Amino acid sequence: MFINQNNHNIFYLYNITSFMTAPKKNRKTIRIIFVSVIVILALAALTSYTMVKGKAITIDSQKYLVLPAGSTLADLENRLVNEFGLKYPKAFHILAQKMNLGKHLRAGRYTLMPGMNNLEIVRHIRSGGLRTTDLVIRGLMSKRDLCNLLGKNLEPDAEDYMYYLSSIDTARLHGFNDSNSLCMVIPDTYNVYWMSNPDDLFKKLYGAYKKYWNETRLQKAKAAGLTPVQVSILASIVDKETSKEDEMATVAGLYINRLKQGIKLQSDPTVKYAIDSPLLKRIYDKHTNFPSPYNTYYVKGLPPGPLCIPSMQSLNAVLNYQEHNYIFMCAKPDFSGYHNFAVTDKEHALNAKRYHDALDRLKASQGQ
Repeated sequence: MFINQNNHNIFYLYNITSFMTAPKKNRKTIRIIFVSVIVILALAALTSYTMVKGKAITIDSQKYLVLPAGSTLADLENRLVNEFGLKYPKAFHILAQKMNLGKHLRAGRYTLMPGMNNLEIVRHIRSGGLRTTDLVIRGLMSKRDLCNLLGKNLEPDAEDYMYYLSSIDTARLHGFNDSNSLCMVIPDTYNVYWMSNPDDLFKKLYGAYKKYWNETRLQKAKAAGLTPVQVSILASIVDKETSKEDEMATVAGLYINRLKQGIKLQSDPTVKYAIDSPLLKRIYDKHTNFPSPYNTYYVKGLPPGPLCIPSMQSLNAVLNYQEHNYIFMCAKPDFSGYHNFAVTDKEHALNAKRYHDALDRLKASQGQ
């Protein structure tokens, strides 16, 4: 409530004069009326202040307000009420109209904090709020996982990104194909616009890819007999074979030995990928004979694309692979996640028997 200062002075003088000249018996009544008016004005001012500058939303921690393209002031108000527990919607509406918020609404993702008042919310949204976001892309993601991540954190939905990434035209634009387009993605944290369309986003990712593949890394890949795409594919296999960073370079060296000697990679993770059974514990002939270009028991050489977005650690392990003579590996029987490596069939057969015996004992102890 706003009171003109001149009117306020006249009101004040009038009441003082009335009070002084009124008969004594009426002074009490005038005093009560005067005090009541002051109290009403004070309460109105306090209410107005609370509705404008008091805590307006009931969230306990930082939360994002997402406004899609084409959102109206009514859409905004409904989101604030339903998602953030807006306490004074009518006051917010009046304030928003007074500050012409409707004409300044822009699609985006806005950060709202606990304790924000109506005035702070209106100013924040009117200014455009948070226009960029940090997109964290880590290893061990499939194409679908990546697109779901993008759809969750950016304005376009997952299917928009999936369609774009799987498009033949998109792949050719950056020198990839549908099978290996995931090789374009280098794990990192990317600061991107919330409204980034697929074309803009993947141009940014491709820029990071080109930056990663500097002359030094290109020379290392060439020395290993690999292209950048092949490095990513092999790194994805290394990632799936071991989570132990200190043996990744050994695993990478083993597969490079097999590639150079023309031996099938015979990687268990590629079988699991081919038959879509990532949790499979034991590989049998029916699995290794499954016809798929991703089954490296069935085909020679690398699969046509990565099993996942490889981690930075596995990429580095391939580029800096350990030189040795190993061509076999088998999980250790202590189930530590590490592997025993071997040069000959005989050594490998012994390692495999120890591991399978340990599996049988484990199953027996569990009553399986």
